[in-house]
Amino acid sequence: MVTRGRPIAVRPDAGKLPAATGQSAPDARDGRQPVHQRSARKYAPILWRIAFWATTAAIAALTLWPLSLRPDTPFGADVERAAATIAFGILAAAAYPGQWPRLILFVLGMVLVLEALQLLTADRHARTADVGLKALGALAGLYVGRVLVLLAERRRAL
Repeated sequence: MVTRGRPIAVRPDAGKLPAATGQSAPDARDGRQPVHQRSARKYAPILWRIAFWATTAAIAALTLWPLSLRPDTPFGADVERAAATIAFGILAAAAYPGQWPRLILFVLGMVLVLEALQLLTADRHARTADVGLKALGALAGLYVGRVLVLLAERRRAL
């Protein structure tokens, strides 16, 4: 067979059914995963990264918006800060699993930059206690995320 001037090698059993070649059809029984699981694994890193950057943007917006525009929740501000930064850390670990030193620097830098940017807004204030709480939350989230990633890799290996 020739395509655009280049010969293409064709296997002698190409186009034959698996039964005619003595092979079984590819499925979970011959060691391969079903197609839907392989495609989910292929796109999972992209989805984790989208979720991470969307969360990063949401945290930045909620940190810098005026207090009058922020939603009211039944939880205190400290619980909101801790929950947001823990989620931020978990998503960072899932989105970029092999880059731990960079992730630590990034999440701590993000916490510091967002807290410093609050000095530029009229109704917000930057406090050292907030930086500490957010930094601890982000590092705790990274740790939990790393444990979850390692557990997922171990499960995948079985």
